[in-house]
Amino acid sequence: MISGMKRKPLLNHSLLSDSENLQPLPSSSSFLFTLYHAGLR
Repeated sequence: MISGMKRKPLLNHSLLSDSENLQPLPSSSSFLFTLYHAGLR
């Protein structure tokens, strides 16, 4: 789970596609995802 995030340091375009694959993530990771989504917008 977390290893996938470390594999891809660039979480911009990959985040959108990986977000579907990384559903079973802790709330902490989900929070980071929301921050990245907000940053993209």
